[in-house]
Amino acid sequence: MRDIKFRAWSIAAKKFDEEVAITLDGDLFEWNEGSTDEGSIFWKREDYYILSQFTGLKDKNGVEIYEGDILQRLGEDYKHKVKWYDQSCGFNLAWVSDSIRAGWDIEIIGNIYEHKHLLK
Repeated sequence: MRDIKFRAWSIAAKKFDEEVAITLDGDLFEWNEGSTDEGSIFWKREDYYILSQFTGLKDKNGVEIYEGDILQRLGEDYKHKVKWYDQSCGFNLAWVSDSIRAGWDIEIIGNIYEHKHLLK
């Protein structure tokens, strides 16, 4: 069974935020070290984040591959964006007809949020 994981891109801070919680209903909350009688509290911030799902695969360096990552296959000049396709019910490399295949010698070289220039 593969791990179901997400990462959250903070639109305002322009970075990945590790202090975001997701409810079973898909609601997003930002962790806040508030001091109340009940302890720490959550503040709902759904419109401030973009979620990326873990593909279940890792690159040649053992780094987890997420939706929105930019990959480069060794020996190729092309850069590919990891994207979910509803039609195929899976993650594929945008601009390439092949899906991500186990055993490919690929490396994450960035993501669409921090490294858009890599796709130009």
